[in-house]
Amino acid sequence: FDKTGTLTQGRPAVKSCDDEVLRDAAALAEGSNHPLSRAVVEAARERGLPVASARELTEVAGIGLQGVLDGRPSELSSASHAIDRGLLKASEVPDELTASVLIIDGEVRGVISFEDRIREEASSVISALRQDGRQVSLLTGDRRGIAHSVARSVGIAPEDVHAELTPEGKLAFVSESDVPLAMVGDGINDAAALAEAGVRDGVGIAIGAGTNVAIESADIVLPGERVGAVLEAVQIARATRRTIRQNLSLSFLYNTCAIPVAAFGLLGDSGPLVAGIAMGLSSVSVVANSLRLRLSLRRDAIE
Repeated sequence: FDKTGTLTQGRPAVKSCDDEVLRDAAALAEGSNHPLSRAVVEAARERGLPVASARELTEVAGIGLQGVLDGRPSELSSASHAIDRGLLKASEVPDELTASVLIIDGEVRGVISFEDRIREEASSVISALRQDGRQVSLLTGDRRGIAHSVARSVGIAPEDVHAELTPEGKLAFVSESDVPLAMVGDGINDAAALAEAGVRDGVGIAIGAGTNVAIESADIVLPGERVGAVLEAVQIARATRRTIRQNLSLSFLYNTCAIPVAAFGLLGDSGPLVAGIAMGLSSVSVVANSLRLRLSLRRDAIE
C-alpha cells in the first residue's frame, strides 16, 4: 500500500506555518494538483493571503516544486529531500507530521507541517488481509517517523514499513520482489509501481479518486475512495478462479464420458447424437455456472 491518499484520506491540512512562508509557498503550489500543494493554497486563501504564481514552475515527482519567485530560484521541497541535502536537520521537523520546506536562493525560509487523517476502514482492511495470510507492506516517500506512526495505527508490522522512497524506489521494491504483488496506490508517484506489478504477474490497483496517471497505469480501479474494495477485488478474483475451475471440470466430465463412448460405437447409431447432446449440455452448464457467479456477486453488492 501507498500511504497518502490510500491508507490516509489524502486531504492533508496545514497544521502550522507562518503567513509569509505560507504566502510564498502558495505561489509555487498554485500550479500543482498534489494534495499537499492544494492544502497550501487553500490555507493561504483561508488566511486572506494574496496568492501569486511562480514562473518556470517544474514539478519533480517525489521531491517537490521548483520555480522562480520574484526573480529568485525557489523550491517547495519534501522535508526528506531537504534533510538529505543538508539544508535542514531532522530535529527541526515534527517527527510524526508530514512537512514541506520552502527554500529560496538555496536557504530554508520555513517549514510547513501537515496533518492527514487515516481512513476509517484502513485498519479493518489490513487486519482482514493479514488474517487471509497476506503480507502487507507500506511504501511511502514520507519520513520514517510518519510512516511508522501510520503503520501502527492500521496494523502493519514495523519491518514491513519502507519509508523515504522515491517513485524509483517503489518501482524497485515491486520489480525486485520474489513473488507477484498487488500494489495499491493513487498518485503520480505510484504509477510506475502500479504498472510494474501488472507486468510481473501481479496486479496494480488504483484508488478511483486518485490521479489519472495512476488510474491509467493500474489493472484494477476501485470505485471512489473505498480502500475496502481491495478486499472485494480479492474475493471476486477468488470466486472467478473457482468458477473457471468448475467450468473446466464440467467440460472435462462431459467430454471424457460421452466422446469416447460415441467414438467406440458403444451406443450404436445413436452415439454421435448422444455426443452432440453432451457437448451442448457442457456449454449450457458452463454458461449457467458463470451466470450463477454473476448473480452471486450482484446479491453480495446489494447486501
